[in-house]
Amino acid sequence: MVTIFDYDNMGEYKRSGTIGEFTYPFHEFDAYISSGPDRQGLIWYQLHLVHRYHDLSINLFPIVPKDSSMSPHFAAWDFLQNYMDIGRPLPDIPLFEKHRANDPTTAAHDRRTGRPERYWRDMDDKTWEAQLKQNLARVNAYDITGRLNLMDRHVRYAD
Repeated sequence: MVTIFDYDNMGEYKRSGTIGEFTYPFHEFDAYISSGPDRQGLIWYQLHLVHRYHDLSINLFPIVPKDSSMSPHFAAWDFLQNYMDIGRPLPDIPLFEKHRANDPTTAAHDRRTGRPERYWRDMDDKTWEAQLKQNLARVNAYDITGRLNLMDRHVRYAD
């Protein structure tokens, strides 16, 4: 589920302090990448989640900042889909390491694959730097434009 908090709430927040909440299933949201120039005319891309049936959108700038390449946004969208899919293990990043044992799917995956519980925390600096370079290279090479659009059978696009 995705919850969007509306602090304006049609003026209700100023009157009574009530914050509007809109909660919808994750599968009702579509990702899109907007583009726009900066003051020098260079194109920058930004990832958004838009609700398919209502005029609601989320700017994902806190997760993936504007970039002159679309690749980080493709990778962030895949990351979000993997994170929200309860049938798959959590993405293997340092931020989630301490929570991996609490997620049944992830814990089972880690037992099956023999992943150390403190994989990221016990990593030496040299290995960390090598892993960071490898992951950044994978993100920068990410391209999903050639993938089959599975939603094409279910959604009628306006443009």
